[in-house]
Amino acid sequence: MNAVWFDAILAISLGLLAFAGPQAINAVFALSVTGLYFAYTVPILVRFTGDNDFKPGPFHLGIFVSLLINSFTVNGYRNR
Repeated sequence: MNAVWFDAILAISLGLLAFAGPQAINAVFALSVTGLYFAYTVPILVRFTGDNDFKPGPFHLGIFVSLLINSFTVNGYRNR
């Protein structure tokens, strides 16, 4: 119950920043994007720097399909 109230109060307070002006809410959005990149990067770094006992699960495309998908992604991003 405490976590629900905390999240509700936090959401309301962040929503009230919209009334403070566009710079305030843009700062919140910029911080959330930075936090999102950090949240995606940390598990990848930990996997490559720590003990790597990763075993692929039942849905694993393999190294060749992964390289193909990544090359399409990089080329599509570069052609914007």
